[in-house]
Amino acid sequence: MTVELDISLLPDTMAPARARRAIRTLRGTVPRDRVEDLELLVSELVTNVVQHAGGRETVEWIRMHVAAATGAVRVEISDPGAGTPVQRDPYDGHVSGWGLTFVDRLSTRWGIDEDQGKTVWFELDTAGAERGESPSSGRSGSDLRLG
Repeated sequence: MTVELDISLLPDTMAPARARRAIRTLRGTVPRDRVEDLELLVSELVTNVVQHAGGRETVEWIRMHVAAATGAVRVEISDPGAGTPVQRDPYDGHVSGWGLTFVDRLSTRWGIDEDQGKTVWFELDTAGAERGESPSSGRSGSDLRLG
């Protein structure tokens, strides 16, 4: 069974909290520790849009699409704003700007699609979460097939 969420958010300071609240509806479908990882990652990505895409003057909406299937979750955060997100070097001394580093470290796969705006997506394997396996064990560049 696949559970899908498709949510439009206003690009304001409450957007990350609304995104986290939506992710919490996956409890019972996705293992609890992975729901916590998902909350962190969507909060980071939505915050990036709010802070770096120019605010409501240039970005009218943020779209969050989530597909949770047995063993995996795919999340896409999209906005029509210009600019490409950049992953910072974790050793450059900055105390902020770690969003994509968190995505890289906690997700199984991730990427950025730039077609009519941009979409930052990530996939998180949930099989084995109850056994304490690392989400990045078995990392590969292939896309997740849900259905």
